[in-house]
Amino acid sequence: MTDFANDVVKNIMKLSFISIGTVFSVMGLRTELTMILQDVATATWISICWFFLIVIVCAYYKAKQDTKLECFIKHEMNRAMMNLSTDHRTVAENLFENKIVLVEQEKA
Repeated sequence: MTDFANDVVKNIMKLSFISIGTVFSVMGLRTELTMILQDVATATWISICWFFLIVIVCAYYKAKQDTKLECFIKHEMNRAMMNLSTDHRTVAENLFENKIVLVEQEKA
């Protein structure tokens, strides 16, 4: 579970830095909310909360996918070490092969 939590935090940081460019679009949301609510402070806080909610949701799903991919790679590496057939038709093929080469070099 700590791997998943670390992935979430790592992805929150990545998405926060990448998303700084989208802050300007949030400013448009704030402008619209200011006109609707007639209050700049409330509109600003709603826009800030909306921005961080989007970043956290994206980070959660990205971490979930990263964890699934890592579990798949470990599963395939274990199958390869037991000399069972492995599935090389996946997106993780390059990572998997690189790790297999490292394991084989360690055995030698």
